[in-house]
Amino acid sequence: MASSEALSRLHNLASETEHLAVHMGQADDALLIGLSVDHKKFKKAATKIRHQIDGKRHLSRVESTRATIIAEKTIRKMSTLKKNLSLIFQGPTASALDNARNRTRMKQTTLRCARIRSLRPDSVISWAAALPITDWKSDGMSNEVFDFLTSRIEAAGEVQPWPPVVREILRIFQLEVMPHSEEYNKFIDNFEHRTPRVQRIEVSSLLRTD
Repeated sequence: MASSEALSRLHNLASETEHLAVHMGQADDALLIGLSVDHKKFKKAATKIRHQIDGKRHLSRVESTRATIIAEKTIRKMSTLKKNLSLIFQGPTASALDNARNRTRMKQTTLRCARIRSLRPDSVISWAAALPITDWKSDGMSNEVFDFLTSRIEAAGEVQPWPPVVREILRIFQLEVMPHSEEYNKFIDNFEHRTPRVQRIEVSSLLRTD
């Protein structure tokens, strides 16, 4: 089904549903009981559509940020990249004072960090440069949206022509922040094997700016 046709049908369905809702006060109990089943179906379908809309909105931001980095040969929001790399490869910090709810959230965020680490290096970089932590940690994004987003980012499959500044930042981060992280070292190795080598440039000062 074409996108325009699907959108038109959804608009018509929404209008018809609103029209029917006005007359539901006159319906008998048997009809209302039958409609409760349909209500659950509508709710499930609407939730799925909402997840896809949210997922595509985040995906659009990732793609836009990646395109901007490649075109401008710089990273506008350095702090977002740094914070994301730290969380993705080090995980959230636990505390004995955390309550049960916070521990559950932290466990979910830990699982999400592991999932992001399993993506291709280009996908990890795109994610880390574009999405603030508050948007994708456990209490900021539903599991359905997270799964949709990771699968779509990974599905692209292309080796991105990152500018030299990206490689330099990743290397400096390795030396200054995570020199002993096996996961990060593996990530760097995979990045180097999947991306053409480029001339080194001096960007140490960039890590201290946003």
